[in-house]
Amino acid sequence: MSVMSKPKSNARNPSVPQPAIEAALGEKAGDPLRRALWLDALDRQLRPLLPPHLATRCRLANVRDEQLVFLVDSPVWHAKLRLAETQLLDAARSIGLKATAVTI
Repeated sequence: MSVMSKPKSNARNPSVPQPAIEAALGEKAGDPLRRALWLDALDRQLRPLLPPHLATRCRLANVRDEQLVFLVDSPVWHAKLRLAETQLLDAARSIGLKATAVTI
């Protein structure tokens, strides 16, 4: 007499493979990736609002509390970006960020 056994309750059902990006974003481990994508999107929104000579020389690297953190190509651009701090903050506020300081 053959007896069929029931599948174990913790056995996984075959599933359709997820696209890599969905798998990477699906778990808590995806938090850094989600943040990087968010920062990239913010950077792309800010660049058109900056003076053209600065937009090509700086990149938004982080948003920490109410502080914008930018990376620049060289010390010369650091100084020029520092002089444009008010414009940077105004641009950030115009896209909905609550920014009060800039770090370069």
